[in-house]
Amino acid sequence: MDSLSYSIPSRKLITVDVTIHSVNDNDLRSVKLVLDTGATVTSINSKVLSHLGYDISNPKNKVEFLTAGGYVENGLIELIRLTVFGKEFDNINVGMIDLPEDEYIDGLLGLDILSNFDITIKYSNRKMLIQPIENPFKMYTP
Repeated sequence: MDSLSYSIPSRKLITVDVTIHSVNDNDLRSVKLVLDTGATVTSINSKVLSHLGYDISNPKNKVEFLTAGGYVENGLIELIRLTVFGKEFDNINVGMIDLPEDEYIDGLLGLDILSNFDITIKYSNRKMLIQPIENPFKMYTP
């Protein structure tokens, strides 16, 4: 895959368009995730996951996440498929998070996904250059 150029939104947070598939893989939804190099695991709003048919009341397992406010226990859900920067990730575990209704973001894009790309952020022209890594370092997530 060739390098991609991705425009950085004018908001202070860098958001990335990500596509996630429903639990039965017959529906998909585009979501906005904040690029978060401090997040080990990609996390998606519980309401979005529920809308796509994932059973948020029965997570695969629970993990403690260290946040700016301390430790928070969240469930992990296995997504059928997630697509970002043109690359598909099948059967990937994501954290569930609850976000306020009026937020313009649907979650966080963490290092479990970001570690598959070389990313250069160029604030001078509000662009990100994304290059997939041939043999990425594997992030081990619960």
